[in-house]
Amino acid sequence: MKVALRVSKRARRISLRINQKGEVILTRPHRVSESVALHFLERKKAWVLHHLRDIEAQHARSPRTAWHDGGMIPFLGNHLTISARPSFRSTFHQDGTLLIVKARPDDHAGIARLVEQWYRMQAEAYFHATCHDICARLGVRFHRLTIRGQSSRWGSCSKQGNLNFNWKLMMAPSKVAFSVAVHECCHLVHLNHSARFWNLVNMLCPFYDEANTWLKSHGVALA
Repeated sequence: MKVALRVSKRARRISLRINQKGEVILTRPHRVSESVALHFLERKKAWVLHHLRDIEAQHARSPRTAWHDGGMIPFLGNHLTISARPSFRSTFHQDGTLLIVKARPDDHAGIARLVEQWYRMQAEAYFHATCHDICARLGVRFHRLTIRGQSSRWGSCSKQGNLNFNWKLMMAPSKVAFSVAVHECCHLVHLNHSARFWNLVNMLCPFYDEANTWLKSHGVALA
């Protein structure tokens, strides 16, 4: 078990976190010694090992295991079948329930690269359209929208009004992607997690808690 030890001047207590890659991060306040922090980790060892096993199992069920010719990939609650065709004119193209990619059937790395590009393109179109609609309801505007591939964050909103979303949300059900869009757009009104913020989120997305629970349970497999 590899553990990343961090010291934070802002931390008030020892904290233990496991990210979507299965990395264990132990953070201690500056005034707390490393030996005390490691003793804390030892007491939490059973909890850590349990979650690491759970993450490993989720990664084994990752949608990316199907990124090959003939494999089925999830897309906003539906599924598409990958069809690798070396002679196809476009780099990739969706035709009904087929995602046709320009690659040899045995070129697994090339297929994976094109599938990710396609997901990123879909994410950009989806979040631009969805956030424009949500912001119109809120009476606000976002400044810039960026698609990223973070390992531990699904979305964010900056003080400058910039929105960021993780392209991997395209592998989740549409309700989940929508709930993240609502969350970040509501931060354009309330840049906090106050009661007013959550009231706004739940007004626009009544199924937010259900979607958030799905993401907590299945998000690791999307990373």
